[in-house]
Amino acid sequence: MIRKRKASEAQVHSAVVEHLRLRAKPGVLFLHPANGEHRDKITGAKLKRMGVLVGASDLLLWHDGNSFALELKAPGGRPSEAQLEFMARFNDAGGYSASAEGLDRALEVLERWQLLRGRAQLRGRGGSRKCTCHPDDNPPRPCPRRFAFSECVKAAKSRT
Repeated sequence: MIRKRKASEAQVHSAVVEHLRLRAKPGVLFLHPANGEHRDKITGAKLKRMGVLVGASDLLLWHDGNSFALELKAPGGRPSEAQLEFMARFNDAGGYSASAEGLDRALEVLERWQLLRGRAQLRGRGGSRKCTCHPDDNPPRPCPRRFAFSECVKAAKSRT
């Protein structure tokens, strides 16, 4: 029996950023605060003095005067206490925050926040993910060539 490997958090993160690059509404600004990864004690202390916050969300986004924080998790992952604390503080400061387990949930959150053009058909809701090289369609039509997402991205870039 062949087991399907679960997506890592880094893979989920990269896929979400790919969607943002292709489908973000005009005026959406986003960034990843590079808090993760292991660092030596000296570098960690320096970054802390410079304002790095433990538990900061994976993506910070802004649009039309609103602030958003999205914590991304691999399937089965859960936010840490520090991440939950950051999201609570972010909300208290007037922002919107969420934790999303897996790509489909992350896209649902971004669409609910109205930061993406079009809609992705999610795997858990009947069928495979549709091509997203048609971000202005609402909902997007499947690509006539039935591209997988990565192929669709390459095709979309070659047309511009």
